[in-house]
Amino acid sequence: MDEREVIAGLDEEEQKRLEKIAKLDANQKRKKVIFGAVTVALIAMFFAGTVFGAKYILSNEGTMPLPQGDYAPVQETPDDIFAEVNRLIADTEQYDSVKLNSRFRFRIDGDSLAVTGETADEALLRYVKGSVEDRLSDLYSENGHTGEFGEDFSPYLPDFDFTEADVKEIVFAPKEDDDGRLVASFTFDGCDYSALPGTKVCEIFALEDLSATVEQAKAAFADDMTVNAIDIAYDDFKIEANISRSVENDGETRELNSLVYLREGTVTLGVTFTGNLAAFGEQAISFRIACSEDYSFDRIRFRITSHAHFIEKGASDEISHRVNSDQSVSDYVIRWESSDPEILSVDEDGFYKGKAVSDKPVTVTGTYVYNGHEYSDTCLFYVRKPVKSVKLSETELTMAPGEETTLEPLVRPDDATFKDVYWFSTDESIVTVEDGVVKAVAPGQAGVYVITLDGNYKKTCQITVEG
Repeated sequence: MDEREVIAGLDEEEQKRLEKIAKLDANQKRKKVIFGAVTVALIAMFFAGTVFGAKYILSNEGTMPLPQGDYAPVQETPDDIFAEVNRLIADTEQYDSVKLNSRFRFRIDGDSLAVTGETADEALLRYVKGSVEDRLSDLYSENGHTGEFGEDFSPYLPDFDFTEADVKEIVFAPKEDDDGRLVASFTFDGCDYSALPGTKVCEIFALEDLSATVEQAKAAFADDMTVNAIDIAYDDFKIEANISRSVENDGETRELNSLVYLREGTVTLGVTFTGNLAAFGEQAISFRIACSEDYSFDRIRFRITSHAHFIEKGASDEISHRVNSDQSVSDYVIRWESSDPEILSVDEDGFYKGKAVSDKPVTVTGTYVYNGHEYSDTCLFYVRKPVKSVKLSETELTMAPGEETTLEPLVRPDDATFKDVYWFSTDESIVTVEDGVVKAVAPGQAGVYVITLDGNYKKTCQITVEG
């Protein structure tokens, strides 16, 4: 059977990925399919310090290698980075499917906290940190916003309209230790809030409200201290755009997860303690602060959990899926449709049944309906007679450089629906293999693998090339 017929219906990236499954180690044990569970099996081969891997996602009924598409290069020039982030911000303004949640956070760097005065001690230091952090955070506790789908949240989102001239540094790169995510970080020179007029970036960070905040802070501490003087020296300001990436059938998708507006600086307070703390008298308190406004975006989503299933005739189960919305499970409306009900049927509750063996995939489409809008996802089902094993005509060979030989795979049972196999060499500088034809390149030892598309069964032939 032609390979293209086996993987008919898969997108281009999936087909490419199937052809580029990485090389596997000779001692790696075949991963058993655990019936009724979705499992990820990583089979890695280590040779000459280079690690090759193949990532498989196991469906409920069988094994299907799924692709991990390559991400597109990130933008590099400031103009392109600005344009990309502005595009992503505009994309969030799909109010029917995106909602905004925001909150203010105030943090004190405990290591930077210092209280200087004749009566200062560790107990006072701990009190000041907890008290200042809590009370200043309380001033902003009502500044957050909890959105809902369908709401126009543009009035709650700060303006991102500034020019390259305002920015001291731009970094746009993958986030460390976070699969697939990007961070666009924009750093600005610190603003002198007394010179606010004419400074667009300072307007973005809402420093015009600082004087009111100082007065609120004085009132918040009135029971314990009198604030005699306050000085705030801001350092650089930063905006971070956190972006997720995924590779779907139609290419890479980027979505804005959050915007963080961060202000950092040093606060110096001259205070006189009162009430129960009057014994501490006058003190000078200084600390580093980080004030941030976090804007996160939540999206309505409908996803089928696994996008490829190898099942047998008669197999039946519910299609696993996830929904993110404000609706309860009891209120979900999901329509299910099979591209060929004679091969695989699916009922209104999302239960499928394999009805006939076929060498062509069946596409199942699920459509979630919310507030009159539709969100769809698809998966492929292969109803087949499964492969049970594979053997090779030879398990050990000795060859000379330049010599060629052909290995014959034996896939069982004979009437398995998908008998396609893939070939790999552990070291192509010693041995190459294509469609079972092995060619000795240079002296050394290497393994040649055959792996079945259905089931990922494998056998190895160890090749010694004599000089």
